[in-house]
Amino acid sequence: MSWLGPVAGVLLLIKMCTLLAFEVLDLLLPTWFLGFGEASALRGKPKAINILETVRNFLDGVFQSAKYPLSVYFPSTCVVGDPIEKFTVSHAVGMTRSVATKCVLALIEQAGLSDAEFVEFVPLIKSCLYIKCTFESYSSDEDLLQRSILSKMVVAESTRPDIIQLLHSFSLSVAKQGLVYSAVIDSKIADFNRRSSVDSGRISDAERQMLKLLPLQDKRYLSVLSQHWDAFKATESAIPLRTLVKWTDRALPADMSIGSEWKLILTCSALKNLTFLMRQIAIFLRSLKEAMNTAKKSINLAFRAPKLRDPNPQIGYDMCCLWCHFATDFEKMLGPTVFAKAETQFLRGQFDREMTEKCRTCDAKIVAKDFRFISVLMGTNTNVQSLQVVAAAAESELEQARLKAVTARLAQEEHLWREYLDAMKQWTTKNSADRTTFLLREKDDLEKATKELVDGSTPVYFLDKPGFLSTTVQSAVHKFSVAPDLFQVMAFSKYIVQIGTAVSEFVNGNPKFTCGLVFAPNCAEWGSAYSEKKLNEAVATAETQLRTDELHMSVRRGTLTFAESSIPNHSRRRGFHEFFMVVSDVEESGQLVSGFSSSALWVRTTVADVPLLSTSEYIVPDPSMLHSGSGLSKSQRLKQSLSGQQLWHKLLPRLWHGMPTSALAKPAVYVDILPYDLLLTKALLHFNTQPKSVLPQGKLASIVWAKDDSGTDHRRGMQQWLISGTMNYTQKMVDDKILTLPGYTPKIYTAMKSPQYNEEDFVMTMPLVECEGQKAALPFRQAWLDSPDGRFNACKIQFDAVVAAHDKEFNVSGVPFKGQKRMAPLADESDPMEALLGLAPAAETKAQLEKPLVEISAADMDLLIDAKKQLWLLAKKSTIISCKKPLLLLWGEYIKDDVLKKRQEANNAWLMEYKFDSPDMKAFHFHELGNVPAFEEGLTTIKSFLKFLEQHAIVQPSMACHEITVAEDSYKINMTKECCFEKKPLPANQTPSANNGGSLLSFSGTDLGQHLKLVHRLKYNLTDSSKGIFPQKPGIFLTHDMKVEAGKLYRLPLS
Repeated sequence: MSWLGPVAGVLLLIKMCTLLAFEVLDLLLPTWFLGFGEASALRGKPKAINILETVRNFLDGVFQSAKYPLSVYFPSTCVVGDPIEKFTVSHAVGMTRSVATKCVLALIEQAGLSDAEFVEFVPLIKSCLYIKCTFESYSSDEDLLQRSILSKMVVAESTRPDIIQLLHSFSLSVAKQGLVYSAVIDSKIADFNRRSSVDSGRISDAERQMLKLLPLQDKRYLSVLSQHWDAFKATESAIPLRTLVKWTDRALPADMSIGSEWKLILTCSALKNLTFLMRQIAIFLRSLKEAMNTAKKSINLAFRAPKLRDPNPQIGYDMCCLWCHFATDFEKMLGPTVFAKAETQFLRGQFDREMTEKCRTCDAKIVAKDFRFISVLMGTNTNVQSLQVVAAAAESELEQARLKAVTARLAQEEHLWREYLDAMKQWTTKNSADRTTFLLREKDDLEKATKELVDGSTPVYFLDKPGFLSTTVQSAVHKFSVAPDLFQVMAFSKYIVQIGTAVSEFVNGNPKFTCGLVFAPNCAEWGSAYSEKKLNEAVATAETQLRTDELHMSVRRGTLTFAESSIPNHSRRRGFHEFFMVVSDVEESGQLVSGFSSSALWVRTTVADVPLLSTSEYIVPDPSMLHSGSGLSKSQRLKQSLSGQQLWHKLLPRLWHGMPTSALAKPAVYVDILPYDLLLTKALLHFNTQPKSVLPQGKLASIVWAKDDSGTDHRRGMQQWLISGTMNYTQKMVDDKILTLPGYTPKIYTAMKSPQYNEEDFVMTMPLVECEGQKAALPFRQAWLDSPDGRFNACKIQFDAVVAAHDKEFNVSGVPFKGQKRMAPLADESDPMEALLGLAPAAETKAQLEKPLVEISAADMDLLIDAKKQLWLLAKKSTIISCKKPLLLLWGEYIKDDVLKKRQEANNAWLMEYKFDSPDMKAFHFHELGNVPAFEEGLTTIKSFLKFLEQHAIVQPSMACHEITVAEDSYKINMTKECCFEKKPLPANQTPSANNGGSLLSFSGTDLGQHLKLVHRLKYNLTDSSKGIFPQKPGIFLTHDMKVEAGKLYRLPLS
């Protein structure tokens, strides 16, 4: 009968936004919307006895939910605006009736009724299929819980929650708040009682006392009591609340005239309370069975229950105390099997006569063998035990002695292991601090030596006034000339310059030893930058300027021809580029006085097979950030392609070829007055390290002075970038052992000796230190457990308890060591299902999603974006999707300074602040260093990533727009410049993928709701032009791991 499911074609779209608009709202919900698990009941699962009674009431009539509606609420997994899923609505009041409706429908469906019989049940079916419910808004979970309990107490038709349900409710509330139950239960009860003005709506003194006592009982106590009250109403059961209160915390009278032995016997304990509870239930069930066998009609427990209970619970509790006192001795004498039977007989009252006699006489010398039922169960009526029993007793005594020795030995090994772990912890802390201090000191030494080299060999000057350009260059040259190792610097020098007047000043200022190289323009003026005609005109203009008579320079046009293999197939640029070499036109005897007039570059004017720079080595326009999505302009690409170390490796040897030998023996000074990359610097550093170089030793001065008219002065930033880039590359050469810095010798950190343990001290256990993600553990050796020393018979239970206690602290997996290199992974102590997203499969199919549909494929899933820009997940296999890896990345770029200010003022851009002010803030971290293992944690705190980098000798890295300060074992992070990521629409020429698909979704702010979240991605980058932590495109992540089924479609709602 398909009528039990949703009617075909009917789609219920009850929206959460509607519910929240009212303080109280009436709903008509189908029964399949209402949950039936324990989690769907605020006060815990309903009692079976109450469910059966409700089912009987429904069968006698119909369910009048209009008169007695259920009170419901929606769990935190429900999202505002989403359709209500099956079995998701929870109950504040009415769980018993809700489950009863499902039982009625299931009974009717399985009854095999004929059509005529079925018609009679139609009214009942209708009343159970659709149920009136009320939703009342609440301020907090605590408010909802108190309302639920209070409504059950004050409504006459409702059954008052029993003490187990109250304990469940308060325990859940306390756990959610992270409090200690015993510390706050009194205040919780007081707060609840203040809500009610009538006594029936308050927690009574007896209930309050039991709420404090129940958590102190044996863990089986609640289970036994719950099972009994599941079958019988508490007031009609073997042990109603008043009996529980009276005997669970029994105190002996102060004037009781018994000896100390019996006072010990009769003192209450958790085990004695449990035994008393089980005895009361056993006696009640025995009496009920006898009454049912003799009764002529059904028994009314509301009337008969008191007569079926233990008539003398006081002596009954005394007997339980006496039994528990000698239980261990009884078990030794009888053996486990016979003892279990004897215990059942005791609970049913079969030994009451003798036990009552013993309790009344209170013989101080009583021992286990004095009980007559023991001798009967042993097969003899005398106090002389059989030979078998004597042998068993002797064996038991031997095992007890051996168990004590084993326990003592185990305690010793545990103590040694704790001492080792404590020492290891202290050593790890100190070693980490010492290593950090060493790395910081080593970094400072390296940076100091590097800075001295850079300042002396490749300085970068900032010049605010162009009129002093020539003076600054001459000053730099003079600085080089007076250096101890460059006293003959004026012999031959070369200036790389790009402006006619400045070039003239330099080459004519020292006509014998100076030349200039000027690269022709790569594009024309603004507005016609790529016009071939205008480009030729620009080249001609530059040449005309250089050949002006007033400049007194001799100029030759040269050609760089490109290596065909380095030109991309799709490129339409010409296979050559022009340059101009200039020297002073001063002559002696009809010959130019410049020593560079004999250079092969001057004579031949060509350089062949010059490789273009690979696009992967291009410099990002913003030197302090790694952009996400912005490309380089055509002019920037043209400019950067004609660059790189390979260009200078071709050009400089050609320049010096043909020069007198005396020129090569003396150092040269290079001056770059329009620097924009580090490639000349790198080339010179490499030339200087070659023992048989065809070039003289060289020094380079870079002058940062020119600026455009955009309004933003980037010159200081450019100077800093050139300095830091040079230092980074120099340090990389030191790390690669290509370059040696004067006054600096790399040191290797040597840790102090770590604590050690002697494996011979561990006979029963095997110490396993922490490694490869495996926690330190001390498992039992399987070989020892299999040996005679590790096998117990009579004391097996006690030994198993010893093993369990040991494993709980030292070996959570519980797996003994069997000789393999490492044990199996530790069992996860947390319930993995608790953290999973509570998303159910969608009712829609992929074919039903609104087109056009963007599909992005991944290994375990396909991500779908429909026409409404909603995100869907189609699982390829049953698995768990990790929340630590991004689903999609955004398209856009990081912006700052004037650009950011304009976006903020416009107030129409989507911006995500890039700001970290604590090392405990989280981001997704990664790197691509070839010699360092991958960072597996991914989404974690910045502190964790910094510690990982420190383990690989990377300490106190720079971070874009932030400053990181490292102490011995602490980190501070501060933002130094405001920066934001701007999400941009995906360009039409970009194919949607996981690397950009986030920009296709529709969301206004940075809060994506309870299922998805936006997270910054940070990458430690180490290239020839950048070093440090840089932001990457932000990612969209799940808030928790998500379990999916193969072939199922899931909607991932955005806020």
